[in-house]
Amino acid sequence: MPNYKITLTVPAARIDMVRKMCQSAFGKDVSAQVTKIEQQPSRGERLADAEGWVADAKNVVTELRDEMESWRDNMPETLRGGPKMDEIEECISALEEVESALDGVDFDGVSFPSMM
Repeated sequence: MPNYKITLTVPAARIDMVRKMCQSAFGKDVSAQVTKIEQQPSRGERLADAEGWVADAKNVVTELRDEMESWRDNMPETLRGGPKMDEIEECISALEEVESALDGVDFDGVSFPSMM
């Protein structure tokens, strides 16, 4: 006789109660593998994660801007005013815009409604 695998999601407080419900529904012959599904983080926790990611992104952008400014500041006089200097200045400007945009991200204004 072939075997079949059935996946169910059942709300319950205790895992032993789920096992008993499986045996009650399908009989004692059923081999039930029961595992607990971890709860998904709350909306607030997920938003806090996003806020951390934005802060991390801002740090990376700031480091890149600092590197580009260092490159510009240490560029030999013979290359100043040339196309490479223009590229570096454009890059610094673009990174400053990204940095400013990331500074403007405000998570404090987000309030999730209650479930009740």
